Amino acid sequence: LQSAAQFDTLVLQPPPGRVASDAALIFLHGYAGSFYVYCWELAQAAAAANLVTLCPAMDAKGAWWSADGEKIFQATLDYAQRSGMNRIYVAGLSNGAAGASVLALAHARRLSGLVLISGTRAEHPPALPTLVVQGASDQMMPASLARAYAARPPQAQYRELAGGHFILLSRYQQVRPLVAEFLLGLEQRAPGSPAFVRKPQR
Repeated sequence: LQSAAQFDTLVLQPPPGRVASDAALIFLHGYAGSFYVYCWELAQAAAAANLVTLCPAMDAKGAWWSADGEKIFQATLDYAQRSGMNRIYVAGLSNGAAGASVLALAHARRLSGLVLISGTRAEHPPALPTLVVQGASDQMMPASLARAYAARPPQAQYRELAGGHFILLSRYQQVRPLVAEFLLGLEQRAPGSPAFVRKPQR
């Protein structure tokens, strides 16, 4: 029942005490639908860069590269920009990553960076900072495909970890810092990005 005019979106804010941000991470779920645990895990990494995390939902197939998926993605981009987000990053898992790889090519002008975890579909990375995180023994999205994608110009950062398709959960101690470091580095270099300070302790 998800459509561009009406769809579920989880919105996770950075922890209290951080300066309000004008940047967001959009996370696209994979096959079987939008599970909160995946959104939450990406939000922990995004919080290191003080990003709001938006997790839209489409049908259980998670074919974000389809016409319906692109409409929901565009609606989420529009929502983020209406909310004052000047820098928008997109991340995806499995089918969500495959869709994000395609959508980032089509909407590169509206995006500031791309994170793909256990999935890709496009022939080459977009003209954006891109991080590809892949399980070495992934049987659903072979590492050879992710390596080839990351090696094509413009080259992406590629990080291969021991593990299978669901490294976001099975290797979260490694995946989360990789994504956090990538996003934080981009935010620190972004013109006009807010200072990263916490409220004084009382």
